[in-house]
Formats: sequence, structure tokens, C-alpha cells
Amino acid sequence: MKRNQTTEEGTVRRVSRHAQHYPAPGFMGDLAMGSLRMVWRLIRLPILTFLVILQPVVGLVFGSLALLGILMSFFFKLSGAAPHFPFLIMLAISVGFGLALIGYEALIRYFSR
Repeated sequence: MKRNQTTEEGTVRRVSRHAQHYPAPGFMGDLAMGSLRMVWRLIRLPILTFLVILQPVVGLVFGSLALLGILMSFFFKLSGAAPHFPFLIMLAISVGFGLALIGYEALIRYFSR
């Protein structure tokens, strides 16, 4: 719909960029939002750089701990070598390492936007 287009009833309907109950931002509002955006970028980039540099190490450590923990849990459960082996606790910890790796990658995606 164009900006002041006439509808079937003959009334004029205004279409604006901003919501009706909020005034259009002025120069100071634009300046404040630009300043906040710049501060966010200045904070975000060093954190993102640090997380991306550590990503291979964190991926290797958390991924191998998750895989090794799951394999060892099933090995001890099925072999019967340890009669009172805490299978569910060990499995939960191993899955937690996998979820922590997913959370780390989500954090990288959040800071890279």
C-alpha cells in the first residue's frame, strides 16, 4: 500500500514507518543508538576473536570427553567389570560435555552476528 492511498470507502489510510504510539526518533536518539551499536561492536569483537581462537581446543577436548565418556559408560555397564558403576551419572556427565560444546558454538554464533 502506498503512503496516502485511498481505499474503497474513500478514506485516507496513513502508513508510517514507526508505530503510532511512539514518536519518530530524533537526532539524539539516532546518536545514542549509534553510540550503543559502536560500543557493542567494540566489546563483541575481542570476545569473538578469543572464542574463535579457542574453538579447536574446546571442540577437541569437549568432544573427546563426551565420546570417551559414553563409550566407557557402555563398556563398564555391559562388561560387568565394575558391579556398582554409576552408569546414568557417567552418561549424564558425558552428554553434558556434548551439550556444553553445542552451547560454546552457539555462543560463537551469537557474538558473530
